[in-house]
Amino acid sequence: MIFSRANLVCADIASKDPKQVAMNCVHVAEDGTTIGLDGHIMLVVEPMDRSLVKIPPAGEEQLVDGGRVNIPLSVLGKAFRNMPKGKVASEFVALTRNDAKVQLTTFNMREEEHVVGPAERRSFIDWKYVVRNALTRKRKARVCLNRTKLMELLKAIDSACPDRGGEKIVFIDVADETSEVMIRSINYGTGQHVLGVIKPINTRGQWLNPNRWERSLRGSKGKAKKRRRT
Repeated sequence: MIFSRANLVCADIASKDPKQVAMNCVHVAEDGTTIGLDGHIMLVVEPMDRSLVKIPPAGEEQLVDGGRVNIPLSVLGKAFRNMPKGKVASEFVALTRNDAKVQLTTFNMREEEHVVGPAERRSFIDWKYVVRNALTRKRKARVCLNRTKLMELLKAIDSACPDRGGEKIVFIDVADETSEVMIRSINYGTGQHVLGVIKPINTRGQWLNPNRWERSLRGSKGKAKKRRRT
């Protein structure tokens, strides 16, 4: 099983609290989907499609047994640092062991590097249920934004509105996909309101349509068939 650099980024979202054992890891589903979460946010990354990127062989690749492999963050961190940068063909990690221990193998076009750690078999949150609910809810509005500009704005709001309680809340108002998005917050120390405005990107109807992987996560919620009277 092959993971790209994008799959490993799930570790950035996973809980860093070792007491939160169920979330202090990256979960690998049976098909190679990777999931990281911390109880507030979740990142789900599609499995690597080997037909799209030419990847050299990396030893005896292993499949995920039963879809219950949680890779410790320490193991992922070492594998991530071992990945060469800038060469798409080598920006991957192979799962080459999957029993009592998990082994991740990186390849820098000259030699392989292996990182070994415990294969956690603890149960993981029902992430498919969470994603399915988010994907299938009716939306009143949607918007396309420049994510770099969005992060700049949120960072500025975070600086202007320090929050000792740790909630760091913002209120987001979205009218439609062509109108400016309003992000509102408050500095509880001074009572000042802070308003952030970000201009959306006009997609001209070219929305990011769900691919086969996304559609599979939506599941089927068909109406129950009426029984015929006999």
